[in-house]
Amino acid sequence: MEMIPQTIAGFFTRVTTNPYLFLFLVNMLLFIVGMLMDPGVAIIILGPVLAPTAVQLGISPLHFALIMTINLIVGLVTPPLGFALYTTCSVADISLESLTKTLMPFVAVEVGFVFLVTYFPSLTLFIPKILGLTM
Repeated sequence: MEMIPQTIAGFFTRVTTNPYLFLFLVNMLLFIVGMLMDPGVAIIILGPVLAPTAVQLGISPLHFALIMTINLIVGLVTPPLGFALYTTCSVADISLESLTKTLMPFVAVEVGFVFLVTYFPSLTLFIPKILGLTM
């Protein structure tokens, strides 16, 4: 009734029609959402909202799904709010501070990987294209 999904999708189309800027904004949104929500729930809520806009901008649905999934998973292990951090700390019986210090180089590499996947779709769509599964 409140048309919140349409409002969010409309926001992205009003801000930009450039697919690269759209993907950057989506990466930032998903990174933050990944720290706050379970990835499955976030995909169920945000997938139907963001995917049609991505397809409208010429982004492959498979590529966009990979971006969403990878981004949300990176958010799970990103300090200070990543849910997986607290689980790891309780299982391993270590402090959040020591885990965060150890984890920061890995998070930097993961963020770099997210941007590689985002802006070089041929890296992730190579095999699906060979098999004829993408546009």
